[in-house]
Amino acid sequence: MKSCFLWVICTSILSLGMASTASAALVSSADGSMIYDTDLDITFLSNANTVFTSGYDTSNTGRLKWTEANNWITYLNNMNGGNGYLGYNNWRLPTALNSDGSGPCGTTPCPDSELGHLFYGESISFLSQPPFSNIQPDAYWANETAGTSVPYAWTFNLRTGIQDTKIATAEFYTLAVRDGNISTVPVPAAVWLFGSGLIGLVGIARRKKAAKLLRYCKTTPASSGAVSHRDINRTKIVFA
Repeated sequence: MKSCFLWVICTSILSLGMASTASAALVSSADGSMIYDTDLDITFLSNANTVFTSGYDTSNTGRLKWTEANNWITYLNNMNGGNGYLGYNNWRLPTALNSDGSGPCGTTPCPDSELGHLFYGESISFLSQPPFSNIQPDAYWANETAGTSVPYAWTFNLRTGIQDTKIATAEFYTLAVRDGNISTVPVPAAVWLFGSGLIGLVGIARRKKAAKLLRYCKTTPASSGAVSHRDINRTKIVFA
C-alpha cells in the first residue's frame, strides 16, 4: 500500500508543479506578438528587431539613432488611424530608471530598469531569447537622455547586461514597450471552448485513474500487510 500512496502523492505534486509553471512572470499574447511582464505591469513587443523585420528601416539591419528610435515609436502609435500598432497607441522606449523612479543606474549590474529586469530578473538575453525573438547582441535605446553640450542617451546591452550612456547620434537597436497588460487582446471563442473542454477531460481522466487505484488498494488483502484502511483514507483525501 505504501507504493500506492507514494504514487498518488507524487502525481499530485507533479500536477501542482505544472500549474505553477503557468504563472510565470512573462506571458505571451494569444498571437505571440507581445510579451506581458507581470512583475512590472508592462508589455513588450516580442520581436526585438521589429524595426528591421517590419520593413520600417532596412538600411542598417534595424539600427537607429536615438531621435530616429523615437520617431519609430511615434510611427507605431499613429498607425491604423491613430489606434496604434496592434491596437495600442501608448508605445514608448523602455525606461532606464529604477522601479522606484530613482536613477538611472550606471553601475553594472542594473537589474531594476525595465530592460535590466528582463536581463537579470527573467534571464532574457541574446543567448537566451524565448519567448522573445530577434534579440540583437548589442545595446538597445532607453527613454532617458544624459549630457547637455553633447547629447547622450541611456542604453542597455542585452548581450552583456551593461546599462550606460551612448552618444545619441550613434545607431543602436530599439524595443518598444507599453504600460499595462495584454488582457484586452481578443482570443477566439473556439480557443476558450477547446481549453475548457480539455480541462474537463483531464479532470475526468484523473478521477477515473484515482477510482481505479482505490479499487485496487481496497481489493488487496489487508492480511498481506500491503494495505491498511488508514492508507486508503489518506489516498481518498489526496483526490478529494
